[in-house]
Amino acid sequence: PDGAVQEGQWVFGEAKGPGKYLYPNGDLYEGPFEGGKMHGTGTLTLVSSPQAMQGQFEQGRLVATLPPAPGPAPPGYSGPLNEQGQKHGFGVFRNTKFRAIRQVKRK
Repeated sequence: PDGAVQEGQWVFGEAKGPGKYLYPNGDLYEGPFEGGKMHGTGTLTLVSSPQAMQGQFEQGRLVATLPPAPGPAPPGYSGPLNEQGQKHGFGVFRNTKFRAIRQVKRK
């Protein structure tokens, strides 16, 4: 095991459909899989880059990058945006306004 984590649907032991792949170095792919490989329009977030890159993947290889959506992504959101800069497609949203509530110990 190299420390990578894959999440999504599995068919006959291979990833298929929407999912995520977290590389051991922290890079993250979010998008569709086919035959266990990245395949389709997905988003690649590199640890070394502040902006996620959306592109077209075929059989596990990035074959084309798509132009970034106008403006910054909404706070706490990682995933593709449409032409109006709105969340669109498979993504992850973390509510940045959530505040933890202190737990009360029961006696």
